[in-house]
Amino acid sequence: MRQPSVGDRRQEDRRRYPLWRSTHFWVGGRRGSFRRSNDPGLVDRYPVPVAATYLAIVALSIIDGILSMVLFGMGASEVNILMRTWLGQGSTVFIVGKTLLAGSGALILAVFHRFRYFRRWPVFGLMLLLLAGYVAIVVYELVLMYMFA
Repeated sequence: MRQPSVGDRRQEDRRRYPLWRSTHFWVGGRRGSFRRSNDPGLVDRYPVPVAATYLAIVALSIIDGILSMVLFGMGASEVNILMRTWLGQGSTVFIVGKTLLAGSGALILAVFHRFRYFRRWPVFGLMLLLLAGYVAIVVYELVLMYMFA
C-alpha cells in the first residue's frame, strides 16, 4: 500500500474560476519584470521614472496648448497645418487634439521603454528628449509672452 507524500501539492484548480474574477482587470498584472534578463518585452507595471516622465509630457503638452492660445490672442499665428485646422474648430478641440497627439506618442514610447532604438539608444532616452523639448517649448512661449506683453 502506498502512503501519501508529505509535501502533497494538489490544490484547487485555479482555472475553475471565471475570467471576470481575475484581479488582473482590477489591479493590473502581477508580473513586474521578466523571467529572462535579456528579454526586453512589455510589462504591466512601469517604473516610476517612466510614469513620471509620461505624466510630465502630458502636463507640459496641456500647458503648451494653453500658452499657445494666449499667444494667439496676442497676435501670433499657427504654422502647423493640422494644428491650424484644429484651431479653426475651437480652442477646446485645439488643446485636446494637441494633448492627445503628444500623449499617444509618449504612451507608445512608455510601452516600449525597455527596448533600444536602432539597437543602440534606449527608448526611455527618447522620452527624456521629448520631455526636454516640451520644457524648451514652454520656456520659449513664456519668453515670447514676456517680450510682447
